[in-house]
Amino acid sequence: MHWAKLVDWPDYQGFDLYPRHKDVKQLDITKQVLPKADLVICRHVLNHLSIKMAEQALGFFAMSGAKYLLMTMCDNQQAYWKEHGLTPPEPEATFIDCQHWWLELHRLN
Repeated sequence: MHWAKLVDWPDYQGFDLYPRHKDVKQLDITKQVLPKADLVICRHVLNHLSIKMAEQALGFFAMSGAKYLLMTMCDNQQAYWKEHGLTPPEPEATFIDCQHWWLELHRLN
């Protein structure tokens, strides 16, 4: 949550399976639809899920009505997903920060 305080997003809401901050609400992205939003930010989550759970999460992200998904996409995650037949939509843009964490912007709807 350290990065969130640096951005002036009045409507930002954080979610986590096990919230560790008072401003974060509990939500299981593999079983629940997020509230309506323009953008879903999913950092360092999908790479920890099985293919089935990642598919479920991506489906729930799309069901939320969000237009975009900004997610971490590591090289090893891409290879793992491809091996099991799961491919997210082509990214609109890819951003690589100084520590080589890939963030890709995907159009959901």
